[in-house]
Amino acid sequence: MRPKSTQAPKTRELLLEEAIRTIRAAGVHACTLNGVVRRIGKTHGGFYGHFSSRDAMVDAAVERMIESNRSRRVERAAAEDSPAQALMTFIDHYLSPEHRDDSIAGCVLPLLASEALRMPDGARQHYAAEAKSVREFIAVPLRARGGQQVDATATSLLAEMVGALCQARAEPDPLESGQILAASLTVVRQRSGLPFR
Repeated sequence: MRPKSTQAPKTRELLLEEAIRTIRAAGVHACTLNGVVRRIGKTHGGFYGHFSSRDAMVDAAVERMIESNRSRRVERAAAEDSPAQALMTFIDHYLSPEHRDDSIAGCVLPLLASEALRMPDGARQHYAAEAKSVREFIAVPLRARGGQQVDATATSLLAEMVGALCQARAEPDPLESGQILAASLTVVRQRSGLPFR
């Protein structure tokens, strides 16, 4: 009996890593089966041993990106003293020039927002679940403070943060881009009702 190849898990991982790299750098539309296979030096036969289609690969790549996003958020929150402090740190980082400039490792919500409508169904479901998870992360400390319309506020705050980051990344003038972030940060901090310093 021939021993099982150790190449199979490595090939799947290479395909996923290249798909993620492509999506982060150029978008979901640029993540083609031919391009990914060519860049990692594999064949179409090797691809179909791991994914049934290009959409299945995109679904898996987006799921992996979101898992990574969620893990970073949970890890950062665990380092804070309270859910309120975790949210304040999250908001300050989210609307920072550093996050704006880091589309490679930054939050997937603004990165994929304009493409979500055209993504495969599985990828859209992963995206929607992550948006819901972030809204809940925002809502927890707002509920603890006894705020009004907490779910609506959390939804609105996330929408503003994602939108502001998208606009700041699209703005070619660095000064104007920074002003978009600063204006949104001021408003989001105020609307959260949290005791920012």
